[in-house]
Amino acid sequence: MAGAGPNDRTRVAYLRGSSRRTGMEASTKMEADLNIQHSSNATLIVSYNAAETQTSETLEQCRKTMLNTYLILLKTVGWRRFRAKKHDLEQPLRIKLLNFIYPIIFLVLVLASNATEWITCFSRNQVTSTTTMSNTSGAVTINCRSQILATEVLPIAFNAIAYLWGIYLFRFTDPEYLSTLMETVFLRCSDAYSQKRLKRVLQIFLALCMAWIPFTFCANIVRIFSLQLLDDNISIESISEVNTPGSPSPLRYFLVILTLAGYIIVDLVYISVLINYVSQCQLIIVFITSITEGVRNKSLSLEEASKVMFRVQEFLETLNGHFANMQSLCLVIFVGALFFSAKNLLYSNSSSLGALSVIAGLLNIIQWIIVAAFPLIQAARLTRHCSKLRSLGLEIAARPYIYSDATQESLDGFLLFTSSTRYAANLFCFPFYTKYLIICIVVVGFAGSLLKFPIEWI
Repeated sequence: MAGAGPNDRTRVAYLRGSSRRTGMEASTKMEADLNIQHSSNATLIVSYNAAETQTSETLEQCRKTMLNTYLILLKTVGWRRFRAKKHDLEQPLRIKLLNFIYPIIFLVLVLASNATEWITCFSRNQVTSTTTMSNTSGAVTINCRSQILATEVLPIAFNAIAYLWGIYLFRFTDPEYLSTLMETVFLRCSDAYSQKRLKRVLQIFLALCMAWIPFTFCANIVRIFSLQLLDDNISIESISEVNTPGSPSPLRYFLVILTLAGYIIVDLVYISVLINYVSQCQLIIVFITSITEGVRNKSLSLEEASKVMFRVQEFLETLNGHFANMQSLCLVIFVGALFFSAKNLLYSNSSSLGALSVIAGLLNIIQWIIVAAFPLIQAARLTRHCSKLRSLGLEIAARPYIYSDATQESLDGFLLFTSSTRYAANLFCFPFYTKYLIICIVVVGFAGSLLKFPIEWI
């Protein structure tokens, strides 16, 4: 620039300085953008790790408080092996023998409790004893042989079938299924509040089921005095040869205590089945709720939602298999016991009913209503939530602005898929709906108030 004047040289110098400053500003801005991006990524990673840690902590707490207690209960009734996490080849010989012998002893105790129940006339459905008086000696004897078919033989058979079924189910199929289902559902929960709420609900279910055992124990104690089983002035027909009226009988006391212990054992079996069924129902309900909420707030795409719904079908197939059939068998026992308890309370001779007998009868009815209603309510709730999946596609099709970026083919395909689902909780091999529960309540109420069904007909 030989011919350039002073103004031109000043202008060039100014332009060079401006370009240098612009380059420095651009570099500074780029570095700032990169720092912001890195900090944003770091924030996302920290948030993700915090959420993952929260999920792991909540799941671990639920395992410690609910699942471990349930697994201990399964070991108590002999349905789960001791040291089940170890392979059979790695277990000591004494543990192998214990895992083999313990269920046999437990089954013998279950059957023995039903046998001693008949021998001592310690029925769970009676409120007063059937007594006869000798014409010669005037001795009073308790007699209960007329009720053996309906109240003793059938419960013995059903209890044995339920227990053997549980051994097969929890020892030879998938003993960790409930743990796997719980982990899957916890990972699908959207936030920490939902996880903590699920944990609290499962803990409440476990506490209610476990509280049923001391409740029934108290009812059995009241029933002992209501049936006059410890009255030395009254003999029991089955052991009348060794039970002289007016003198204490150690054999009589031993059989009554053995029957009382047997009731606790049988109740543990009932509660093990109940906890497993109602917990699975609740977990699947939460899993379905996470799907419907995910579709509505668009955190799940239609394709992802369709894939997740297949998991619901898998869960229901497992639930409606052996678990539902075993729960249905227990429901037969519960409903039968409820029927006979109500019958014996309502149609007993009013002159033989004292205050203790009425209390025993009411406790009988309440204890069987609780265990019969709980699985029925859970099955009805699960079926109702399954019907929400069926109407979800129609809801999305009616409001297409939720998935405005989706193609019409995707919307139509999701509608066809959801409308074709027939998910439901099964009991007695049939889908159980809320209307069935209402019908059962109405029919049982009318039958109990209008019909008189003598026990001698059976």
